[in-house]
Amino acid sequence: FLTFTRAVWISFVVNTLVLLKSQSTKLFLRVFALLLVLFVVVYSSFSPFRDRVNSIFDTNYNANNNRIYLWKANMMMFADHPLFGYGFGLDKKRDLVDSYLDKLNQPDVMRNHPHNTYINYLASMGIFGAFFFFLFLSSSVRITYLGLRHNTSHLQKTLFIGIVGVQIVLLMGGLTECAFEDAELTH
Repeated sequence: FLTFTRAVWISFVVNTLVLLKSQSTKLFLRVFALLLVLFVVVYSSFSPFRDRVNSIFDTNYNANNNRIYLWKANMMMFADHPLFGYGFGLDKKRDLVDSYLDKLNQPDVMRNHPHNTYINYLASMGIFGAFFFFLFLSSSVRITYLGLRHNTSHLQKTLFIGIVGVQIVLLMGGLTECAFEDAELTH
């Protein structure tokens, strides 16, 4: 959490605000104002933080550039294997990613997973597998939401609020990371 990993910080802020909004609009507005002031102060006074924030949309930033090409390569893989994908397996995937990055004339791009859970599942499992993965995700969120709304016990509500928080972080983190595949996250 206390790193410069952008997706973690964004997920944390969104998660905090969503959970606060679900409990109290007044508290949500106070914390939102506090986070906004804190952001402005830290952004204006701490240059490494400012540089990291500015790098989010900088297409010349090497990590962003790598991810864009990895997303393109994986979307090309999905286009070539749309029904069932190319399957799972790191060795197999590295060779495929290499070949697709070569087609994009990008020999210097880091050979890695696509840094996007959703693109990864499309490329790995095709439209059928990705459909069931997305169905699982949406069903999990729906069940949690219903559990949160229909339970009156304070303990159960607290449990469901925690589950919602985990789901928000995983879903948002999935935009820039492969939470179910990345070796750093699965150990």
